[in-house]
Amino acid sequence: MEIYTTDSIPDSDGIVEKAWLVTEATNYRGVLDEALAGLKEKALQDGADAIIGLRIAVGQSESVGVRGQSFVAYGTAVKHKPTEGPWMDRR
Repeated sequence: MEIYTTDSIPDSDGIVEKAWLVTEATNYRGVLDEALAGLKEKALQDGADAIIGLRIAVGQSESVGVRGQSFVAYGTAVKHKPTEGPWMDRR
């Protein structure tokens, strides 16, 4: 599955059948890769072909001298109507 920061899939003229918000967050010691992997997993479980409009929010915290970062990744999962296109085989 591909993830795009753009609001559409580049070089695609496919018709979107369904679109929905997907989000994933990490704790204060989180790793961005964990948030992105969780985002993909959620989208795939619901039948998405791709995620568009990816955005990432970063938070920083400090507790008892320990610093950490948390990540929230979100985007729009899309399911295309069955047709020819580059997104069909990218799972």
